[in-house]
Amino acid sequence: MIRSTSLCAVSLLVLASVVACGGSSATTPDQEVGVPTMDVPTADAGGVPQDGGKAVAQDAAPAKDGAAEEPAFRGSVVLAPASVMGSPPGSRGTEAAAAFVPKDFVLSGCAPYKTIAGCSVRTCPGPVSPNAPHVESGTITISGAGGTIGLDTHDGPAPVSQNANMQWIAGALFSVTGAGSPGGLPAFAASVTVPAYLDIVSTTALTDVSRASDLALDWTGDEAGTMVSARISSPALYAECAVPSSFHVVTVPQAVLALAGASDAGEISLEVSRGQKVQAGSTEVDVIARVRRRVWNVTFH
Repeated sequence: MIRSTSLCAVSLLVLASVVACGGSSATTPDQEVGVPTMDVPTADAGGVPQDGGKAVAQDAAPAKDGAAEEPAFRGSVVLAPASVMGSPPGSRGTEAAAAFVPKDFVLSGCAPYKTIAGCSVRTCPGPVSPNAPHVESGTITISGAGGTIGLDTHDGPAPVSQNANMQWIAGALFSVTGAGSPGGLPAFAASVTVPAYLDIVSTTALTDVSRASDLALDWTGDEAGTMVSARISSPALYAECAVPSSFHVVTVPQAVLALAGASDAGEISLEVSRGQKVQAGSTEVDVIARVRRRVWNVTFH
């Protein structure tokens, strides 16, 4: 079953408002800063939940051997360090959220995602609708040392749920199982490991960002299977450039930054993640353990 729910109503997903509902968060110091943007999944941005709006026409998956056609959905389950606990890295609890939409969903007021110089990019000429069709997931259970977290998207994106006893520690393993729903979302299972804590070298305060040149952000340390993403958001642009942590630098190309409006206020962040993509029938599910390591509020010139 599909319901329509305002993304802005999910108040705990604070950083989602930067992309879907407007506004920006305060500058954040060099630390783990909680749940990254995770309101509704993207079509092609590595499973990072980012879309909201009206559905477009879609085709169901082809029937097999006379069976009923299976609906095609996509979604994400995102785990992060609990943002409200205020504890230093390595001693926080864990929180999670989830959302699912029809696979061919496109945000009203925005162009479909495209790839530019290896980055996933969405431009939004606007106006952007704050509503999206959401698919019921059934019960999703996240299990790890210290307990479980339960999620359900029955009434839209599953609000952030926390468990203070499930400590967010590098190397901790979480299992994620979805029971499936009568609306057609299949059952699924996956596991994800909390990524290593990387030391961000790019500590220079970013305030003014040139739209005429590349922007490089770097770090020390790396871990097999861990990705580092630079995420860029402004009223007209959302982009993500991701590389393996072993690269030690991610570059946002000028061709991407040029799509931000002149004098637009926005946000740039560095995020560290590990994840697993699961294909359950015609449904794609991205299970991601992700943490924002640094956030800058900027103006594009």
